[in-house]
Amino acid sequence: MIQHMQTVCPECKGSGEILSDRDKCTNCRAIKVVQEKKVLEVHIEKGMQHGHKIVLEGEADQALLIKSNPGEIIKPGQHKAINDEGMPHHGRPFMKGRLFVEFNVEFPESGALSRDQRWAFEKILPPKPGKQLSDMDMDQCEETIMHDVNIEEEMRRTQHQRQREAYDEDEEAAAPRVQCAQQ
Repeated sequence: MIQHMQTVCPECKGSGEILSDRDKCTNCRAIKVVQEKKVLEVHIEKGMQHGHKIVLEGEADQALLIKSNPGEIIKPGQHKAINDEGMPHHGRPFMKGRLFVEFNVEFPESGALSRDQRWAFEKILPPKPGKQLSDMDMDQCEETIMHDVNIEEEMRRTQHQRQREAYDEDEEAAAPRVQCAQQ
């Protein structure tokens, strides 16, 4: 009788790596993880709203392999969640919440694609929305030029302008009004 059995390797414990004793780290003993306490200083600015995100770059020590369904299209700014991989619950450190992922889709720079690459994209992407303009419609259009804009700066400028207008309105309301003279 021939029998086929699979077990976890007692040497590498399923990692696929065997290190000699002299190559093993003295801190982690080849586990590749060291538990440490670290004090992180978080600067909270005046006026921050409840729920404002503070990102501590490079402070995570966990890597996840996230797989997507074949043919799934990820859009820029799309959000997804991974259950049980988020922040630990207060008082229950082994229970974790959801880890939220926001996708930042990187596109090639303008002019970086060859004609063949552009043609390949046009084949797989949906057709351009809307109807094509006829020559008569084109004659009635005003030609304009589009330019890049920093939307965050524009939003800051708009908010600042609204605050200034609200302040000006308050001053106008407090000023005495001119009335007709009594005779």
